Amino acid sequence: AMVVATIQGGGLNAIFNKSTGGLTLFAAVVLVIGSFVSRNVDAIIVVPVGSSSSYLESVAETVPVVLIDRYFENTKLPYVCTDNYIGSYMAAEYLIDKGYRNILAIQGVQSSMPNKERVRGFRRAVADHESEGVRETIIGDSFSVDNGYTQAMAALSLEGSRPDAIFAFSTTILLGV
Repeated sequence: AMVVATIQGGGLNAIFNKSTGGLTLFAAVVLVIGSFVSRNVDAIIVVPVGSSSSYLESVAETVPVVLIDRYFENTKLPYVCTDNYIGSYMAAEYLIDKGYRNILAIQGVQSSMPNKERVRGFRRAVADHESEGVRETIIGDSFSVDNGYTQAMAALSLEGSRPDAIFAFSTTILLGV
């Protein structure tokens, strides 16, 4: 409500859409963005899905498109997002500073830019403390509760090499842990 009030106060309108209506997520995004374009919106701000920027880049030939939260490697589209590398590095450093040495990371979709950057930051932090006996394991394949649960249960059931800390790469994954 606060976002909408702020946007409307600036003379703009906001249209939000979350439902997929039984379609695949990408198909739903194509349908919704198509409806925005047909309404002659001034710009589209979108959290992208999928692994290719080509659709959104074609839309940007008609209406400005800005990506938020995620971006595509080698895209020409402007984006605003978290520095996933630094955030992951800092989170891993925190665990290491607290004395954890066998850290399990449960990742999301391996091809997504946020995940790639979180893996890179996590690995850099572990490498920076390798001489202190810090070890890492990275498992998982989706930003889902089920992934968090399945991977955590599998790792915690191992005898002798159980992790002493778990780093979930998203809140959704964490809900499964």
